[in-house]
Amino acid sequence: MTSNVSDSKNKRIAIAATVILIIVAVIILIILKISGFFAGDKLPEPDWSWPNIESQVLNPALTVDSEQIEMLEQRLLKLNLTDFGLVQWYQLPLRSEEKAAERSNTLSASDQILYGRYLAEQNRMEEFLAWKNVFESVFVDETNIVSEIKIDGSEIIFSSEEKLWENSLAYTGVLMIAYSKTPSINLWQEIEKWSETLLETFAGGELPADLMVAVPTAAPAPDPAATPTPIPVVTPTPEAAPVHGLHKLSSFDLLTIKQLIEVDEGWERIYESWRMTVSGGLISQQMPLYAIGVWPDGDGYLNFTTDSGAVDCEESMKTANNLAAAGVIDNQALYWINDQLLNNFALYSNYNIIQGHAMSDQESIASYAYAALIARTTNDSTLYNSAVNKLIWHTATSERSDAYGAIFSEDATGIIRVPTKENLLALIAYD
Repeated sequence: MTSNVSDSKNKRIAIAATVILIIVAVIILIILKISGFFAGDKLPEPDWSWPNIESQVLNPALTVDSEQIEMLEQRLLKLNLTDFGLVQWYQLPLRSEEKAAERSNTLSASDQILYGRYLAEQNRMEEFLAWKNVFESVFVDETNIVSEIKIDGSEIIFSSEEKLWENSLAYTGVLMIAYSKTPSINLWQEIEKWSETLLETFAGGELPADLMVAVPTAAPAPDPAATPTPIPVVTPTPEAAPVHGLHKLSSFDLLTIKQLIEVDEGWERIYESWRMTVSGGLISQQMPLYAIGVWPDGDGYLNFTTDSGAVDCEESMKTANNLAAAGVIDNQALYWINDQLLNNFALYSNYNIIQGHAMSDQESIASYAYAALIARTTNDSTLYNSAVNKLIWHTATSERSDAYGAIFSEDATGIIRVPTKENLLALIAYD
């Protein structure tokens, strides 16, 4: 009787061991398949580098305390995260007016891509893949990315028809970062797919415009020598200014374009061409920020989009960051950024194109993040600390506040919001 029980027990052990071995074997096969073991050749090893990521490994002074980073991310996700991704902002309640808290119902693809980039840079691959699945199911339409969606609870009620190549390029860059951290055949194949689509867009004749601007046409000046003196024609309703399509300089992620040469050599000519175009957009020695756009034929830049001569600081700083990452930023721009932060202690929303003074008392939070990223790329710990200190100054410190631990903005009417873009840019600049 004892022998039978023993034999039965041994059989169960043997069966259990066999099942465990089969499970382990299946897991190993899956891992090998994902890593490209069965692809015939070993995975490609492109010569890619990201200066702003690698510099903080070499220089610990180019990072922020981990507790600050964790607190910011947790608060941002708590306030702004939905099943579809991160909404644009969360608005704090106005207790003085008994106005309840409010959350935006709009989600931008560019915001989601920033969070994906952050997860990829941190090599948090499980979270990255989960983010990627949600992003692709919501925003990716075959080989295009919709710019934004609107939601109502658990439903998408609007999906924009606008599909900007800027988002596709940025998303490709995120996939490349993820691949550099944890290579897999699936990621490489996706990078190749997006590279092919983008290459067709860039090399297919005329690159689609991504900046639509109404540019007034000046009326012909009357000839004072004419006889009789011409009487100006008065029109009761002025004609609308014609709308022109340009290319935003900030859209060109030059580092991603440069590194795509490792995927397809066709990118080399495109990189050289746009490197010269974007770097040539410096406005002047008196105002060494970058133009907002370039005409499709490359013959001239548009420095601002309003009639006040105001240069958009955030757009210009984003362009400067792209140039710095590719190693081609103008030293005059670097000097101006340092001067504003170290001597004037602020970066404002816009600046006068002639005198160079600030035209608003509204600080540009995103510009501080771009300045910190530029400082990382150039290994400038003094500039980095100055930029980060400004970001921390805009961080809520009251434990009673809904925004505690996150970066907030306040408008002239006292409305306080936790904006997703600025917080994500800070996360990327912090760690």
